[in-house]
Amino acid sequence: MCTFLISNKWAGWEITSKLKKGGPDHTSITNYDKYSFTHNLLWITGPKTTQPYETSKYDFYLLGEMYNWNKTLSSELENIASLYETYGDSFTNYIEGEFLIIIVNKDTLEIDFFNDPWATRQCWFYQEDDFWCFSTFKYSEKAARMPHNSHCRWDGNTLHLINGCLHLWDLTQRKDTLKDVHAAIDSAMKRRWHQDGVLLLSGGIDSSVVAASLHDQNLPIYSYSFDLAGKESKESYKSIKDYCSIHTHNWIDSFGRHSLLTGIAVKIRQEHSKKVLLTGNEADGIFENYRNKTRSLSYSMVDNQFKLFPSELSQIFPWHHFYWGTLRRICDAWETVFLTYAIENRNCFLDKQLVQEWLSLTPSLKNKRHKHFLKSYLEKRDIVLTDKKIGMTVHRKGKPLPRNLITYTH
Repeated sequence: MCTFLISNKWAGWEITSKLKKGGPDHTSITNYDKYSFTHNLLWITGPKTTQPYETSKYDFYLLGEMYNWNKTLSSELENIASLYETYGDSFTNYIEGEFLIIIVNKDTLEIDFFNDPWATRQCWFYQEDDFWCFSTFKYSEKAARMPHNSHCRWDGNTLHLINGCLHLWDLTQRKDTLKDVHAAIDSAMKRRWHQDGVLLLSGGIDSSVVAASLHDQNLPIYSYSFDLAGKESKESYKSIKDYCSIHTHNWIDSFGRHSLLTGIAVKIRQEHSKKVLLTGNEADGIFENYRNKTRSLSYSMVDNQFKLFPSELSQIFPWHHFYWGTLRRICDAWETVFLTYAIENRNCFLDKQLVQEWLSLTPSLKNKRHKHFLKSYLEKRDIVLTDKKIGMTVHRKGKPLPRNLITYTH
């Protein structure tokens, strides 16, 4: 993970110093004719590679991770450039990852932005008078967020939406066994594991599945667990802790003067020098739309639009929290805090293959019980969790974010 700033004028020390914290390992500034591109590197995987990756016509930048990059190539960016040369604008179909890819056309100076289905890596756009900028963090409260699952192009004056549905989902519900979705769980967790990683383990369904999958694949990880609200199940935590014997488990009683997320970040980076955080965030939004949690949320939900998944999934897809709502709030809040401490947040359930396998399950399997496919994964390992669970949430009062976060010229 890295941070970036593209601007046609000096943007000021406040944002540049904040962005530098998220990419402390190297800063490169590329000056184009009409703007400059500042890239701050947070070195996580592979050889330490500065950006951009250059070809005769394009400069390539990557914010985030490409998990399936071809290791015979020098870097993720070389792999991305090769895919772009072969497939053009559809190259992201061949990428598994959490990413924002930025391509600068050196002939026209147009800037193309491609992101993953959930836009897990932030990109904010701000324009006023003759000043404009794109950045990882907000330049101003008036800045607009780049939409999810999109390809956008800046031509120097206007931001155009080229493709607002970059990844297409297959909504055919045909699979009547959990075999493939369980295999996809293991693949998703293996892709996101890192030897310098930390897992937040709550004793709930989502993080327990992450921990169990990594254990079964002999991928040890350092875990943090805590119960600041006094509502987590110690029995559930003990159950998953006993099963996952290869992990290093830590129980935290207090974060001192720090808030929750900042306290976690301080312990991960300053006390244990870890760079990667694995979370089970937003399985509820993707797989349940919070339909089983509407009474527990601290703000009023306006889109409790279904109780059961219908035989025609297109009738309700995409539901609010699949792309927007709480998923958007949590992804942005966590990334903003942890990047400030040079930590990359990896969202274990925001995985194209895993989500597609779940979408392909028959309605009967989706509706059998709350998160049936995840509970079954644990039960195959004789792990049965209690229902006493609040989770590591960062819900905030207020209306859900609007779906149209920015107005484009087509």
